[in-house]
Amino acid sequence: MPVLSNHPPTDATPHALTLRRVQPGKPALFVVTSPDLLGCWTHYWGGRTVPCEDSHCRPCLEGMPRRWHAYLGAYGPSTHSACLVELTALACQPLLDYRKAHGTLRGCEVRARRAGQALNSRLIVTCSPADLQGLPLPPPPDLPRCLAVLWSIPHTAFTVSDNDGSIHQAKIAAAVADLARTQTPDTTNPKVNP
Repeated sequence: MPVLSNHPPTDATPHALTLRRVQPGKPALFVVTSPDLLGCWTHYWGGRTVPCEDSHCRPCLEGMPRRWHAYLGAYGPSTHSACLVELTALACQPLLDYRKAHGTLRGCEVRARRAGQALNSRLIVTCSPADLQGLPLPPPPDLPRCLAVLWSIPHTAFTVSDNDGSIHQAKIAAAVADLARTQTPDTTNPKVNP
């Protein structure tokens, strides 16, 4: 029997966060809620970003290039909402420097903008400690669960490597292959990778 209630549970943690990408001409400001970033190789396939499954990867077999993307939990002070932010590998260097200096990314204020007007133009990121007075940060999200929801794959499909913190998809070949079979490649503009 289901248990009905007039109040949501106090320990409710969202696993489906809105994905935020930095758009051309629209600089982004957010405060990191994750202690660290988490990333993996991805492909732009079937009109969306999907994880690369290494040796069983259909996009790889069809010659599609792959890019490493990082994901982190963030809070938008202007929207007062939690989100998931996607960054390219090159844009992560300021975050890595910040983490080395402060021991964590949580509380890092990030300003990001695109260098040009293309959706996939280079990201420029600057980091500084956020003024957290009066800014209650939400708890850190469970990044593997958020990514599983984003990519419609089982949460148990991920393993996190010990050496560099990137997600390795040792178990997701079947799940992503199913996803790839249901998607058709975007041949109209294959170079755009928002």
